[in-house]
Amino acid sequence: MPAQGDEPAYSGPPCSNKETSRCARCGATAPINLYGGGGTRTHRLDDQRAVFIAECSACRKSTVAVEYGVWGVTSQISHPRWTRIRTETWWPTGAETTPIDESANVPSEALRFWFEANRCMSVQAYHAAAVMIRNVLSAIANDIGGTDVIAERNLEGKLKKLTGSKPQTEFLLDHMEAIKAIGNAGAHPEDWPEVTEENAETARAVARYLIEVLYEQPQRISNNLLRRNAKK
Repeated sequence: MPAQGDEPAYSGPPCSNKETSRCARCGATAPINLYGGGGTRTHRLDDQRAVFIAECSACRKSTVAVEYGVWGVTSQISHPRWTRIRTETWWPTGAETTPIDESANVPSEALRFWFEANRCMSVQAYHAAAVMIRNVLSAIANDIGGTDVIAERNLEGKLKKLTGSKPQTEFLLDHMEAIKAIGNAGAHPEDWPEVTEENAETARAVARYLIEVLYEQPQRISNNLLRRNAKK
């Protein structure tokens, strides 16, 4: 806990002018070490951008970040001063601070699309991310629904058959419809409004919730289920 009057530790994405960050790998808010190469904290990409590696002091893993800002003139010509304006992008993204439980048997196809969606988000490719998250939903529907769902070619049909054959998934239909709509917007921009960062983040958060409810929570219950001791 910070002392009274102290500013709380910064817990946003890596910044060259901050001493702490929320690690995108372990989730801890901790001091960071910056490396830009050549003994500097940042590396110049062009007149308005710099890149650096931020190493988390908690897990010793790194995040790559690109910042937008201004290069100033100093007496050290080889090491001009960098003034940050904003963090432009970073990888991995914050979604990976809650890694998926490897023991939860999430289908490999869904995981493949999930990680690809995260990569799209990290470079601000929101339409592509929306499509990948839609693919996560399709893979989950195939896994849970079985052969009749797999045989269905479009996602709307898959969801109808899934909720029809698996009534326990019906309470998640609104969540799945939200992902489908945002994914359709990503795939068919000529027919839908532009997919914003908020839209894509919403789809990703809902997909993460589906993975937790359908895979991780049942696994946790199974792992921690108490059984009556056998009588001697």
